[in-house]
Amino acid sequence: MSIPTEGSQHWIEDCMKWRKRILVGLYKHWCFGWDELPVDETCHEWPCECATELIAHYAGSGRVPLPSPPEPVFEDREETNA
Repeated sequence: MSIPTEGSQHWIEDCMKWRKRILVGLYKHWCFGWDELPVDETCHEWPCECATELIAHYAGSGRVPLPSPPEPVFEDREETNA
C-alpha cells in the first residue's frame, strides 16, 4: 500500500488512466493487492486487503474515518432472487 500526497501528479495520472476520474476518498491509495491500482472507498475493490491498515492509520490523524466501508453500487447488474 502506498498513500499519495495531496495533489500528486502521479496519482492524478494513474486515476485518470485506470478509473477515468480522480479518486479523492479518505482511504485513497495504490493497493498492492490489486497490482498497485488506485483504490479508495468508492471503488468496488474496497474493502481491500489494505482496509484495516488504512483505517488504523487515519484513526489518530484527526480525520474522521468512515464507520464502515460503503457498499458498492452496480446499477447495470441484474438482481437475482435465488
